[in-house]
Amino acid sequence: MSNEEFTRLRIKDLHYDSITSMYFLEFLGKGNKRRQIPLKEKGMNSIRMFRSARGIEDIDAAQGVDPLLKTHTVRAYSPAYLSQY
Repeated sequence: MSNEEFTRLRIKDLHYDSITSMYFLEFLGKGNKRRQIPLKEKGMNSIRMFRSARGIEDIDAAQGVDPLLKTHTVRAYSPAYLSQY
């Protein structure tokens, strides 16, 4: 996943598969191709802990268009910011 794709992730891109009991990210990637990335429990817990540490509402309470991960100023990360790391 590229920085650009990562920064565009929204709550609505996070889905739960009841058959496998796993979460996955589904988003539009390079070349307008649909991509699905499975998230293990550890990854999902990390997202929840990150949001909690930032004081952001839980994923279940968030609106679909909200960024999945936000900065301390409650904005979506930018690709330029992430490319520094």
